[in-house]
Parts: sequence; C-alpha cells; structure tokens
Amino acid sequence: MIENILANFNIIELMIGTALALSFNDIIKNVVDTVIFPAIGILFAKKNLETLSITIKNQKIRIGLLLSSVVKFLIIIYILYAMYKYFSDSVLSKIIKIRGKDDQQIINQLKLLNKKRDEELKKIGPHNY
Repeated sequence: MIENILANFNIIELMIGTALALSFNDIIKNVVDTVIFPAIGILFAKKNLETLSITIKNQKIRIGLLLSSVVKFLIIIYILYAMYKYFSDSVLSKIIKIRGKDDQQIINQLKLLNKKRDEELKKIGPHNY
C-alpha cells in the first residue's frame, strides 16, 4: 500500500528535491551575505547592507533586508532558468539522436503518452488514489 503511494506520487523524489532546495537556499544566502553584499557595501561605505535603511517621517524603512531578499531571489531564478535550459536542450537532443526521428514525430508521441495518462487518471477518479 505505502509502496504504491510512494511510487504513484513520486514522494521520494519530492523529499530529495526539497532537501536539495533547502541546501541550495543556504548556499545562495551565504554567497549573497559573504561575497555580493560586502562588494556592494564598499560602494555605500557600510559593513552590513542589511542594516541599510531610510527614515521618512520618523519611520525607519529597512530597505537592506528587501534588497537582500531580491538579490537572493534573482540569483535562484537565474540558476534555475539556466539549469532548465541546459537540461531541456540536452534531453531533447538525446531523444532525437536515440530515436532518429524528427521533432514532430517526438511531439506526437509525447501527446499520445499524455492522452493515455489522462485516460488512466480518469479511470482512477479524482479521490481514489
């Protein structure tokens, strides 16, 4: 029973992906905090950019934290996009080489597989996993 659930929903792959994502997040945080922000901090003559703030009408707005989050987000998005482009291009080219078929035939095969998957999911029903 549990083996079926794990196999059908790729639970193990999701757990591994989550662990890798958390580790990856720590790496990006350290790169931003130890390399990128000190380099930017030289421009602003501040040691810690996360303390960068603006005061408007006696209210302190901490833009350093926002800047830190945005930089981390942009780095992660860029790396994920680069990985996606690399793996999607390399996998597609390998499929074409192995099969020896043109793109349209591969696309048709993928559509057929998706249709079969959808039919199987309809047989199972929405709540009968």
